[in-house]
Amino acid sequence: MTAPVVSRPQLESLLAGLLERQSADAPFVIVRGDASVEPEAVVVGGQPVAVFASDSPLAIRAHVSKHRNGPLAIITSCDSTALGADLLARAVSRRIRTVDRWEIIARMFGAKQVTRDLADHDAVADALIELEPLGGYRPVTAKVLDLQTALATLVRIGFEADIDTLVDLIIWAERPAAARALREVRPQVADLVERHLTDLHGPAVRPIFAAIRQGKGDQMTALGLVADVVANDPISPAALRLDLEFGDISLTGPEFAALGRAAVDRVRNAAPSDPIARWLHAGDAAVERVKATADAVRSDVLPSGFEARVGAAAAALVTWLETPADRDGERTAEAALDRLDAHLLAEEERSRVTRMRMAARLVRWLTTGWEPAGTLKGTVIDYLADGSWRDRARETVSRGDRHPEARTVLAEIDAQVLDRVRSHGATTARQLANAAYRHDDLLGVEDLLATVAVRAAEAGPVLVLVLDGMGWPSFLEVAEQLERQGWHPVTHADLPAQPTALATLPTVTEFSRASLLCGSLRSGQQDSETRYFPSLEAFRPFDKKPPLLFHKADLRQGGLDTLSGHVVEAIEDRGRHIVGVVLNNIDERLKDVEAPPAGWDLDALTPLRELLRAARHAGRALVVTADHGHILHRDDTQRPGADGGERWRPTESGPAEEGEIEVKGPRVIVESKSCVMPWDERIHYGPKRNGYHGGLTPVELIVPAVVMMTEEAAGWEPLSIPAPSWWYPTLEIPAVESTASAPVPAKRAAKPSDAPTLFDPVPALVPEAADAPGDSVPAEGDWVDRLLVRNDIASQLQGLRLDSAQVSAVLRLLAGAAGTPVQEERLADSLGMPRPRFSRWLGQLQRVLNVDGYEVLASVNGAVRLDRQLLENQMGTL
Repeated sequence: MTAPVVSRPQLESLLAGLLERQSADAPFVIVRGDASVEPEAVVVGGQPVAVFASDSPLAIRAHVSKHRNGPLAIITSCDSTALGADLLARAVSRRIRTVDRWEIIARMFGAKQVTRDLADHDAVADALIELEPLGGYRPVTAKVLDLQTALATLVRIGFEADIDTLVDLIIWAERPAAARALREVRPQVADLVERHLTDLHGPAVRPIFAAIRQGKGDQMTALGLVADVVANDPISPAALRLDLEFGDISLTGPEFAALGRAAVDRVRNAAPSDPIARWLHAGDAAVERVKATADAVRSDVLPSGFEARVGAAAAALVTWLETPADRDGERTAEAALDRLDAHLLAEEERSRVTRMRMAARLVRWLTTGWEPAGTLKGTVIDYLADGSWRDRARETVSRGDRHPEARTVLAEIDAQVLDRVRSHGATTARQLANAAYRHDDLLGVEDLLATVAVRAAEAGPVLVLVLDGMGWPSFLEVAEQLERQGWHPVTHADLPAQPTALATLPTVTEFSRASLLCGSLRSGQQDSETRYFPSLEAFRPFDKKPPLLFHKADLRQGGLDTLSGHVVEAIEDRGRHIVGVVLNNIDERLKDVEAPPAGWDLDALTPLRELLRAARHAGRALVVTADHGHILHRDDTQRPGADGGERWRPTESGPAEEGEIEVKGPRVIVESKSCVMPWDERIHYGPKRNGYHGGLTPVELIVPAVVMMTEEAAGWEPLSIPAPSWWYPTLEIPAVESTASAPVPAKRAAKPSDAPTLFDPVPALVPEAADAPGDSVPAEGDWVDRLLVRNDIASQLQGLRLDSAQVSAVLRLLAGAAGTPVQEERLADSLGMPRPRFSRWLGQLQRVLNVDGYEVLASVNGAVRLDRQLLENQMGTL
């Protein structure tokens, strides 16, 4: 029988177990093996071992007899008879040793034996012997070594991989070590490892190993992202072309899908230092290579998938726009927008996602029965409650999109809304022209400081923020930024019901801002404002340190867009009760830069962030206001201005033409007390700019006059600024006639004068007298009625002073959403409740319904979901 070849790792492993128990200075071990192959550089326990290979008994005896300083290993095919009993008696263990790989493996792992499934794979044993680390293998606790443990060790030691998930496997596949491991290990061992990993991690393992064998392991993430795209149709031409990249191995749908999910997980959970952009670029290149572009919409992460979803949302909007009242069209469009929002790039491309959402809101607005109000006050109320939100959406939509289909539908929606607004433009303008006169129930900018700012100053120090050019649509966006910084709108019983003011006419800076900051109808520039602001009669009770007013030059003394130190010092000085700051960012962006404004976040309004920080530090309230609003440039209708402004002209230049109106009155700040102002947004006089002001539209005339605070103050109540119903997707909630006898819904206190508006403070609740709720459940009525009359629920609501009518309204709204999360702001708006107050209210309701920690009402990322089934599991059938 031919003697086996003894490898160096095998010999070292055998000797390690034999020599560690020897006390002799120079022991020798006889090993049966092929003497024609002599291992090199054998080292055991850090000590070199001499190796002599020979089939000559005389040569072996002579070599053993030589003087040596260390152990000796003799490899020979001679049997014990040929070698002689005397020689064997001097050898370690007094016999010829045979290399038993499984004996060696068991010893390596501290095991007594190996399982049968492992013993069937000699190649695994040889690989483990060859790869034994310097510190040895981790001992097994059960004293039995099985195939799975051996393979797991091979993965960790031989493949240099710690694989707990498929993402770990993809990361390993992209390293050079992966290709090297599969190249150097025996094929049967690689197949066993692949099968082992498949058992642990599923069908994605096969394509990963195939890609490594094809030399494409470094493209693993990109190929996985394409697999995610084609997984729904594994026999499509694109899928078959992708299969060729893996070596034409006939990948199945589950294999494509599992690999795709793993690649997507890797991208979504990547570290900031990972080359995400490179992965996505390579993925898109592979999508084009296999001609899967038409299916890219399926990808949650690829840039091509995002663009495809923009196109899909645009197509859905086109269909819906043909019949705006069609609920199926709305559902399809909202589903397309949700898919767009779910994409990895949605946050990075937030402005584009928002633009498409705004377009959907405008389509819903087109279905409303909007008609202009018959009075100036009614027009103001209507604009605050509806028109300002519409114009905010229009401003966003008018910015367009780089996707051609999206750009087309956005322009069409914008045009349809503009046509509808223009169809009533002349009627609205006739009401707005009454702003040329003072009105007791409406505030003019000239009286804003003496009323709003003074009332706020009575509660503590105040910062008056004048954002030049900020109408209500811009303010709604700015207010979101301020609320994220902890500033919330508030109101006072002594202030006008509407938190707004009317600009002077024409609606330009030199008239309206001068009148605002000087406290009287006038024209002027910065020097006039700086001179008159500290000496206002209304400020005299607070003039221990005279008020200060800062303009653009003051703010930038510390450097471009950097807040000056002396401005910060003045704001943080609580002894100076009133400080005013004029921010010109909005007005400047309309005329001084080429690109139109993309939005009004804190970065676009530098140094507003620093102003807010200083105001908070000093405990100041904010009075947020403006001198006038603005419109954005649209289809050009340029006319000669004859020495007027961008959007007004003197009456001497000619009578009012189509799209214009002549206004007269004491609040028209021109010498003749009359001028011509356009109500058509397309009309402007002079060169083209990003935007204009001076005309007679609600957005130019009606400006915010809102007090905002970070802390509660006596006499001040949270101010609700709710969005209109069309701002949110339609929820079909069936109307239910309640037959519950208790608890009786609370009544709101009646307002003594005008009908309440959406911007009134939330009144105190005045409950009607009612019997205490009992255990009786109504025989009829809906589940909300039956829930609210339960003794345990009703008593808790009463203890927390939660109005059952409000609870009922929110539960019905959530039930109508059928498990879909509903934004907290929508729920707050449905109750006419300020959003900060609603968050606290919701927390109290969760205490009532989330029994034993079960999330019947779950709030995640600002959205609330009702689990009706869980509620009934907790409360019983309702």
